[in-house]
Amino acid sequence: MQLIIGSDNEESKLLVGPTVFAIGENEDVFIVMQHPYVDVINSSSANMGNRLVTNYYYFEKAYILRARDNSKGGVDFSKLVNGPMSDDEFYKVSRVKNFPKFSVIFRDLQ
Repeated sequence: MQLIIGSDNEESKLLVGPTVFAIGENEDVFIVMQHPYVDVINSSSANMGNRLVTNYYYFEKAYILRARDNSKGGVDFSKLVNGPMSDDEFYKVSRVKNFPKFSVIFRDLQ
């Protein structure tokens, strides 16, 4: 699973690649947990997330809405993505920004 932004009338952009396995949100942010993609040929873990590594991301909704509203002028998608972050980095930011809990977790991908 991955996180993409876009609509039917515009070009979609990949924000977080495979394998996204948990998400959460509140009125200010979306939060995402991801195992980074493993690109290994002839491996049992090929085309899957590396479950030994967990990356964290967050996206501020206000910036996403501004970017969507101003998309005709071009969107700097790099400003949408805050991450990847380690456990420690994410939880430090989480305390300051009051992140929500992860409300959807895909256990089979975790």
